[in-house]
Amino acid sequence: MKLFIILFIVLGINGIVYTDQPDKDYYDLSDSTEHVIVVELLLKQLAELSKATSKIHTKIEDLTIRFNDVEKKYGDISQQLNLISTEFANAKVEALTKLEDHEQRIDTSSKKLAVFDGSIADIKQVLSTSANQVLTFKNDISKTLKDHNGALQKLENDIRQYKERQENQINNLWENGSLEKKSNWTVILRREDGSVNFNRNWLEYKHGFGNTNSEFFIGMEKLHNITSNGLPHEMVITLRTFDGNQTYAKYDNIVIGSEKDQYELKVLGVYSGDAGDSLRHHEGEKFTTIDRDNDNDAKRNCAEVYKGAWWYFQCNPSTQLFGPYEGHKLGLRLRWSLDKIHELQFVEVKIKK
Repeated sequence: MKLFIILFIVLGINGIVYTDQPDKDYYDLSDSTEHVIVVELLLKQLAELSKATSKIHTKIEDLTIRFNDVEKKYGDISQQLNLISTEFANAKVEALTKLEDHEQRIDTSSKKLAVFDGSIADIKQVLSTSANQVLTFKNDISKTLKDHNGALQKLENDIRQYKERQENQINNLWENGSLEKKSNWTVILRREDGSVNFNRNWLEYKHGFGNTNSEFFIGMEKLHNITSNGLPHEMVITLRTFDGNQTYAKYDNIVIGSEKDQYELKVLGVYSGDAGDSLRHHEGEKFTTIDRDNDNDAKRNCAEVYKGAWWYFQCNPSTQLFGPYEGHKLGLRLRWSLDKIHELQFVEVKIKK
């Protein structure tokens, strides 16, 4: 910069000395007067040169500031570029890693898909086999149902024939031809093999129990409803002992009271038959079970003593059709008459209006 100023001064002086005066080609520096002029000119030029130099310095300082600012911005940009380059490199590495991971997943998925395709093929094969098995099973079921329908029809025919035989056998039990068609009669009690326990509570005797095809009792409530409609109802009791002796007792009317009346044996009509009028002295008695003591014995429950419900008269066991089947102790058995019929094998009681 200093070299530039010196050259500028020298060139400027030379120009002033030789060209600044239009009337003269040059100044004679030996002349004191011209020397003064030259000096003044030089001073003037130096002053202008100083101003120019000052402006140049100002511009240089301004350029220096701008250069420093640019250099700083370039440094910031370089730093940002380095940061971006680093982030880009990291992102590239991460992207490559993810790409490799996705490629591995795709490869694994492809293998699984291949296995799945194989499984689908196996499932199709199983379904095909199952469909054939279902079709076979359906055909077997159809054949089985057809066979069962045939067997069911045969069973229904057998049951119908059995009922007809039973009706014929039961009709053969009636004595003296006094009974009409069986459809007019209602069986209310049957004892024949001891398959049903008759030592039951009040509620069971109220509603009835047993199997109508073998041993059963119709129930006190139904018996009350049947016999209490104001019409007379005949009752026939058929009895058979183990030695084959068969007898019967017939009453031309019977009425059973309501539960409020403790199912009292209210009315027992005129007796006929060959078994004996053994039920007569129970007329007017209330019904007693193991859990409902209605007998007139103040010291004991007769149903507990003789293991069965009945219309007890002073715990008299001469007649007991609800007792144990084939009992061995005195009174613990089916009985009708104390003097005539002791151990009964078969008992059936029917009524009709």
